[in-house]
Amino acid sequence: IRLVTTFIDIYLARRKVNFKLTGYNTVHYTMFNLAKAIRDMDVDALRAHLLDYLSKMQETFDGIKNFRLHGRNSSYMYFLLVRMTVYIEQGSGINTNFDAYMANNSRRPCEIEHIWADKYERHRDEFASEGDFHWRRNYLGGLVLVRRGTNQSLGAAAYESKVKHYVNENLLAASLTSQTYEKNPNFAGFMRRSGLPFRAHESFKLDDLKARQDLYRRICEQVWDPARLESAR
Repeated sequence: IRLVTTFIDIYLARRKVNFKLTGYNTVHYTMFNLAKAIRDMDVDALRAHLLDYLSKMQETFDGIKNFRLHGRNSSYMYFLLVRMTVYIEQGSGINTNFDAYMANNSRRPCEIEHIWADKYERHRDEFASEGDFHWRRNYLGGLVLVRRGTNQSLGAAAYESKVKHYVNENLLAASLTSQTYEKNPNFAGFMRRSGLPFRAHESFKLDDLKARQDLYRRICEQVWDPARLESAR
């Protein structure tokens, strides 16, 4: 059960970040054939088969290069940001869990926060059109989770003004701030072990967005690493 559910978790995540559908009508034929193929396999054969399947998938997390928020994927984007946040927080010794972030009855649930406010005029030097700006503004690397009250209080503030408030939020948001890297041995140890290229961003330009998008890609590759199948028992 753990092998199959881990496989499905990785399979769906890869498809999602490549804008591929995952509904019943899209994947039922593939899953039906897979179910027949793995029937009666022992654990070792099953592990080998699922690893081989993942190695041959066309969809990889390279798809995050262009992955962005749009009108129909906000729920999954929230889920994705939660999974990344919990991964780095647990790796840094923070007492956190997935259920707490996903709970719908929380008094202060998190919301998706755009790092760039919806103010094209602040970015005319880097974007030739307002449409291009809005397209990039919705990229995964330009998003974090913050508590609802924080999200409302920051409003349309410029990045340089609101980034200092991120230090009091979850670690993924706080990683934008220089304070997070000061006297924080647990986070420093996690960065060293994981090799993830976290860094503070005093300002947030197009190059910063690209760096953050690549960071998120690398986090996802670790969260949904097929090596998890090796340890599933």
